[in-house]
Order: sequence, then C-alpha cells, then structure tokens
Amino acid sequence: MAGLIASALANHSYAGGFGIIKGWFLFPLAFAVLAKNIVPEEKKENFFLALYLSALAVSAAGLAHYFLGQVTFDGRVQGIFNSPNYLAMYLAPALIIGLSFFNSGKFRKYLFIYVLSYGLILAVFYLTYSYAAWAALACVSIFIIFFRSNSRIKFKKIIIVSALALLILLSQWSNPKFRDLVSIQERSSLESRIMVWRAAQKIIADNWFLGTGPGNFQEKYLEYQKHFPPYLEWAVPHPHSLWLSFWLSSGMLGLAGFAGLVIVWIRKIAPKALTQNNSCISRPASRHLCLKNSSQDLDILRNFLNKSDANPNTDCTNYFMTVPKEKNAIWYASVGIMAYILLHGTVDTTYFKNDLAVIFWINFFMRL
Repeated sequence: MAGLIASALANHSYAGGFGIIKGWFLFPLAFAVLAKNIVPEEKKENFFLALYLSALAVSAAGLAHYFLGQVTFDGRVQGIFNSPNYLAMYLAPALIIGLSFFNSGKFRKYLFIYVLSYGLILAVFYLTYSYAAWAALACVSIFIIFFRSNSRIKFKKIIIVSALALLILLSQWSNPKFRDLVSIQERSSLESRIMVWRAAQKIIADNWFLGTGPGNFQEKYLEYQKHFPPYLEWAVPHPHSLWLSFWLSSGMLGLAGFAGLVIVWIRKIAPKALTQNNSCISRPASRHLCLKNSSQDLDILRNFLNKSDANPNTDCTNYFMTVPKEKNAIWYASVGIMAYILLHGTVDTTYFKNDLAVIFWINFFMRL
C-alpha cells in the first residue's frame, strides 16, 4: 500500500490513482480481513461455493451472449465483461473450486447438478479462447489431481486431463488466432503482446523506483510509442503482466511488498495443504476418530487419547487420524487459485480489476 501511495503522489495521480487504491486494494483487502475474522471457520468454505455459483450465473449470461451472436470480432465470448480474457480469469477459480470439491467427494451426492453446472462454466470458459487461461488451468488441474487423488487412479486422471488438453489443442488448429500464435506472424496477438512488454520494460527502465502511478500505464504507453515501430495495439490499460503491473503502478516498493506477501503465503499455506492427508497416531485398532479441522480438534484428540480403554499394555496398531476430504478440498482450492493467478499472471494482468482483487484477497486470507 505504501508503494502505491508513494507512486501516486510522485506521479501526481491523485483522482485516478487514489480511486484505484480505494477500489482495487483498500476495499477488497478490508472486506477479506473482516470476512476472515467474522465468519466462523466451518462456514468459510461458503465463500468458495458462492464464487462457484457466481461463476455459474456469469456463465449462463455468457452463453446467452454467444447464442445471440454478441461476441467479439474474432468470435470470442466476453459476456458481461469488456474482454474475453477477463471472463476467463473470473471463471477459472470457479473451475478450480469445482474440481477440488468434486475430487474430495463433496459434490458427488449432487452429481447430476454438478456435471451440468461444471459443464456450463467449462463450456463458456472454452468459448473465451483465452489460451493462457487454458494453459494455466490445465497445469493447476494436474496439480490438484496429482496430490488429491488415490495413487492408484491419479495417473489415469492425469492421462485423461492431458488427452483432453491435447484434443482441445487440436480443435484450435484451424483457428486463425492459434495459427498466428504458433507461427508468430508479424501481426499476431503474441507479437502485439511482446511489443507491449518491450514498451513496459522501457518505461520501467526510466521509472524503476517509483513507477508511473496507478492507472497511468495507458498514457505512458502512448508517450513511449516514439521509441518503437507503430504499435499493433493502442488501447492498453495494463501491460499484460501481473508483475509488470505491480512494478509500474507501485514502484519497486510495491512490487517487493506484493512478492513478499505471496512468498509468505506460499510458505505458510502450501505445506499445510500438502499435509492435510492422513497422519498417523498409535491407538487400538478398534477405535476410530475423525477430526473436522476445527478449533475444537485439539480438545477432541486429547479426550480421545485419555479414554479409560487406552491401556498402555494394549497392543496398538497404527491408527490414521484423518481430516475429512471435504475440508481438505478448501486447502487445495485455495492453493490452486493462487497458483492460477500467478501462472496466468506471467502473461496477463490477473489482479487489477475490482472483482479479481476481491477473489485474490478472499483466497489469500481464508486459510491464513
């Protein structure tokens, strides 16, 4: 936050800059902090379910736009958003949540409803033709399957996901957008994005410490056109990179702060997610205990171990203390969403929008 304020002041970005700080940082951050501290632990998964249902409604609207012919000039669905990429960024976390919860068994009692809802979101996500979003989601899906599935079936699931990804890739072979991408045509979307990155690097070289201020990239981008051949893309509010956006909007201080927050979160959350599966304690084989990953777990475990039948002379076998899979699903969904934001963020701006900011901070704080 300090980097954003300093950059806004240094670049005289008062109205627009502080409006961005308020709408994309202060309010989403405050909402997430309040939600974390007010909502009981056992209710926090409802935030993920709400995001899933929200994405379902957005997908229904997007599908209606598609059938009404309200698509971009190149046939991509953008729905209620002003870009197909933004629609993909909003739907991807919901797809990660759906996969994590289904893989844990939480949705299996509502299998028919789940298949319909997930299929609708996935179909609209496909119709965005956002290749970077597709690739990031595929990587995260393989991660979730690998760590969440039984070892006997995980590789089968990974093969299925990989085969599906290959089929989707082949389905795009005749798409001009894809052919321009793989052949790196002079006027392809990839070449346009590379040009934006080069301009952003030049701007950073001249403003590396304080940046250009929140919301000023478009102006600077046009100002620096004299250093490059004619742009392929002129209306560019963000530099198509999460990291470049933070550097330019908040300077070196803001970039370091964001990177530090992400590193701390990963070091704290990722190990917990990866160790949410069974851990072993010694108890008589006839006993069974299932913890719910709540604040009362320690008392439950203490009472269980102090039962009168816990005779030290009793032959004990290894007993597995388990956290229910539906609770584990929240951890994997959270790690998956963060991984998606960072992966897709290497080639697009997955934060600088109010709804994306809310998703980021809710996901950031819910498991801390």
